[in-house]
Amino acid sequence: MLPRQFAAARQPRVGDSFASPICDEALALNALLEADSANLQVNGLARQLSRQVRTASHLNTQERAFALLALGKIARKSQASTTTASLLAAAKVIG
Repeated sequence: MLPRQFAAARQPRVGDSFASPICDEALALNALLEADSANLQVNGLARQLSRQVRTASHLNTQERAFALLALGKIARKSQASTTTASLLAAAKVIG
């Protein structure tokens, strides 16, 4: 029942309306995490939502809340990960 790719409407907020692309994506990501957290669209949606939140000039309370709920679920899920990484600079490990 899921579309191959989520495409939020790219219409800006109008007046006092709370509808926005950020809310739409946050709600879609939140629902997808509840229904199928292993879905291949999760990472792309999370990256896109995170980018939109970082670059937005202003977020209303609803956008912040829904984005925090969805991205918080991603953070909680990644807490159980045992992934390790090395930080390199000029081909030398610095961390």
